[in-house]
Amino acid sequence: MRGSSYESIFHYESSLHPPGRSAVSIIILTSIAIFALQTICESILQVNLIRILGLVPLDAVNGGMVWQFISYQFLHADILHIFLNLFMLYMFGREVELVLGWRKFLALYLACGAYAGLCYCWYQFFLGGETIPCVGASGALFGVMMLYALYWPNRTILFFFVIPMRAWTMILILIGIELYYTMTTFESRIANVAHLGGATTAWLIHVLEPRLETFLDQSERRNARKRYLQEFEIKRRVDTILEKISREGMPSLTKEERRFLQDASRKLSDENRHETR
Repeated sequence: MRGSSYESIFHYESSLHPPGRSAVSIIILTSIAIFALQTICESILQVNLIRILGLVPLDAVNGGMVWQFISYQFLHADILHIFLNLFMLYMFGREVELVLGWRKFLALYLACGAYAGLCYCWYQFFLGGETIPCVGASGALFGVMMLYALYWPNRTILFFFVIPMRAWTMILILIGIELYYTMTTFESRIANVAHLGGATTAWLIHVLEPRLETFLDQSERRNARKRYLQEFEIKRRVDTILEKISREGMPSLTKEERRFLQDASRKLSDENRHETR
């Protein structure tokens, strides 16, 4: 589909399903399973999983329960909460996953959610609400929507299922709404600052990734040159020892030269084995 086409969030092409393993499917199925477990624990066992797996700033930061930065993303407050989050993930996440691949998408999704949780903790410590738990995938989802808008800024979608607008316009409006409520509604049940944190994380990763890849490429070239020089030096010394053997025979070698030949033979054979894989 091209940027000028309308992208109704009720009509996606079947070709958008990622082949093979899908991170979006993994996230959706895991969230549904955990929500079912959460419901059973609360209604039958009288166990509140939110206090254990939800993000409670005081526990996560001061109490060392750092797993909450990941686990809270898979808990939800009610059926409407999980339905809206997973529905939006399904609509926006599939195309983003096609661009990134399932492993990279999953890592980025969790990273956006984790930083969103960190922003929430900072905000609640500032307000004195460090015992108020946070649950839901919205922070990570805002990261996914930010990437969608960055990849396809001119794609037309239906905002609130009604108003057609460009994807980039949509994300700017959503960020504006989140900023307004973050600064004016301090007792909201919606973690607006977490949404901003997730979107910011995705934007930073998108901007910094090319520079990181350039740095890694340059580092790999330096390492490759270093390995080549080391191998060249080993081969040069091996040739010198072999010439000595040719002239004077094996008995003329010192213990150090014999040990060097054995080590060089082992190292060069290992490198050749890796190259042929």
